[in-house]
Amino acid sequence: MALRFERKIPLVLFVVFLVFAVLGFIFYQATASARDVREQEERTRVLLLDLESVVAVMTDAEADVRGFILTGNSTYADRFASKKRQADAIQARVEQAFGQIPEIAASVARLGSSAGEFWARSAAKIERRKIEGPAAAFTELSVTEIKEPLDSFRAAANEIKAFEINAAAGRAAAFDLRLRASIWVLIVSVVAGIISLLFANFLVFSEGKRRAAAEGELIEVNKDLEQRVEIRTEELRALNDELTFAAAEREDLLAKERVAREDAEIANRVRDEFMAAVSHELRTPLNSILGWARLLQDGNLEEEQSRRALTTIIKNSELQNKLIEDLLDVARIVSGKLQIEQGEAAIAEVVSQAADSVRPSAEAKSLDLTVAIGEGAENVIVNGDANRLGQVVTNLLSNAIKFTPEGGRIELALKNANGRVEIEVTDTGIGISEDFLPLVFEKFRQDGSSENQKGLGLGLAIVRNIVELHGGSVMAISKGQGHGSTFRVILPVAETDPE
Repeated sequence: MALRFERKIPLVLFVVFLVFAVLGFIFYQATASARDVREQEERTRVLLLDLESVVAVMTDAEADVRGFILTGNSTYADRFASKKRQADAIQARVEQAFGQIPEIAASVARLGSSAGEFWARSAAKIERRKIEGPAAAFTELSVTEIKEPLDSFRAAANEIKAFEINAAAGRAAAFDLRLRASIWVLIVSVVAGIISLLFANFLVFSEGKRRAAAEGELIEVNKDLEQRVEIRTEELRALNDELTFAAAEREDLLAKERVAREDAEIANRVRDEFMAAVSHELRTPLNSILGWARLLQDGNLEEEQSRRALTTIIKNSELQNKLIEDLLDVARIVSGKLQIEQGEAAIAEVVSQAADSVRPSAEAKSLDLTVAIGEGAENVIVNGDANRLGQVVTNLLSNAIKFTPEGGRIELALKNANGRVEIEVTDTGIGISEDFLPLVFEKFRQDGSSENQKGLGLGLAIVRNIVELHGGSVMAISKGQGHGSTFRVILPVAETDPE
């Protein structure tokens, strides 16, 4: 039996309500799932950092064992005991978190056994040094027996990290699959809602026509009825438009949320990579300085070793200072506060001084560094900051020295061409890959295809910013890996008043 009009409308409205209930439930599920994924990833990240911390503490403890064996200084033994307590606390958290996972239970067990063996062997070596005195320094200096459990611990840690990384990738893939399925369900639900509303609209319109035909003699009443039907129809159409707009807006919000989440993940990854790189670059010279300083403090070095220690400390201090200056310059660039002291700079003198400042570094690698001042470029004046322009040339030369193998060649050329001055630094180094060439002047960028990955990728970004502040431009040219590279700086020449 066919349903009457008065029963069809509630049924259609119920369908619409059901559609929106499904939409709300799906949106809630997607939001909850996204929150759960983020929380799980954060817990995993913290635990993996704990695992890395244990490895770092055990590595430092190995150095303390070696220091105590060599010097007999009780400070090393005290530090060793402190590091053991620290490592035990962190490792307990890691084992509690990962120990219940069957796939890596063996690796977690190996963590505990390797750590226990490492600390036991290390403590035994310290105890033998205490008992036998300095004579044991020669017999106990080898750390092979404590390096084996340390390597085993690292291997187990790497297995756990690999498993967690794969698990995170699996969770991300599953989340993406659920999200895509939810989007399709949303689309189908929206379409069903629109169809239901259109059907309701059709029912109203059809009923109006039928009543108009059946009650033709009641023209005045029919006109009023038609007017009411029309008003209701317009309301339904307006509601339909609102629902359509809301559905489109919801789709747009979901897309923006997905993009924002991806951008946040990329930003977190870049931040973590940058912080790790900064930590490494700061700790490397500091460790060297600290190591030699402690040896000097012990007073057991010969004169030649003392000179070498002082040279190394000075060199690493200069590296540390250069890194800090680069970081400060990048901070000024990002905040727009990098200052240029305007003046007249004799560019030939700037180029020559920069070459002289890096020549010892070039000679240390047996590099042939040549400087060519072109005709008409000897007396060229550039409006700008001579110190910052010198920083540009020094950074380009240092970059060439860093990436040019021993015995290579570096050419520094200065040319005057049609109211512009060109500075070119050409080397026979490792070159730049085609994919990385457009990114070479970006902050914190390193060529992934290069074997030399030291540094933070700041020097060339600073070069570009200083050159642009002087109204110039800089470009990089390379035929690819193994074919060297050329960096060309173009600056406007200062205008001279005619006499």
